[in-house]
This record gives sequence, C-alpha cells and structure tokens, in this order.
Amino acid sequence: MVKSSIVAGTGIQDDRSALAAFCNSLSETSRSIVVEADRLIRSLNPAVLQILWGHQRTIGYGIGPKKMSEHYCYLDVYDQHVNLEFNHGVALPDPEHLLKGSGARFRSLRLDSAADLDHPGLRTLLLAAAEERQKAVQFRS
Repeated sequence: MVKSSIVAGTGIQDDRSALAAFCNSLSETSRSIVVEADRLIRSLNPAVLQILWGHQRTIGYGIGPKKMSEHYCYLDVYDQHVNLEFNHGVALPDPEHLLKGSGARFRSLRLDSAADLDHPGLRTLLLAAAEERQKAVQFRS
C-alpha cells in the first residue's frame, strides 16, 4: 500500500484512492486520458512521485515533491482533453516537434484521446524529461 501525504497543504502525494476519486469527477474522455497517462508515466518511471492538486485539476510527476524544481511533467485536465505539460520542455530533444509553446521553460502537448499516448515520440520525451530533472537536481546538490 502506498502511503499518502499532503504536500504544501494543497497537494496529495501518491494516493491512488484520491486519484480515483478525482478521475470519477471527470468526463469519460478526460478520465480515460488521465488513467492511461498515469499508467504510462509510472511504467516508464516506477519511482516517480505523483502529486494531485484536485482544486487546480492538475497532476504533477517528478523525482521529488518540489513543483518547480523536481517535477518534470504534469497533466492539466480539461473537460474534453488533457494537456501534458513539460516543466522544462525547452531543454528536451523534440525531433518530431510534438511540443508546443514559446515560453522560457514550459512546453506542452494536447491529448484529445488516450490513443494519443501511443505516439512513440511521447515515451522518448517522458524519459528525457525525467532524466533531465535527475541531472539538474544532482548538479545543484
């Protein structure tokens, strides 16, 4: 059983029942995307830390609980789609040009169905994002 805890008073860390309750509040489209995205991210990085911010409709994934420095991606949930956001997306190799955005750091990918998660380039981005954060945090230590 995974032990859960509250992070910064608003986020719930690695709590499957909280995630299930959150998913039950979503449309069928968004629920299927969130469930499959969570499964994919956890399969690629079994040690990932997940933080649910239900009131923001976001789910963060990282190597630690610190949102801005240790998280590498998050799901931004809307009624009929989910944006997969990469916290340090500008630093990621994206030869297939899947990521959108022009800001200083963040890049995103719109997911309109769970089938969008099958793109092989997405797995590569998720692995690269986790590795980038691991290296960045180790460098600062």
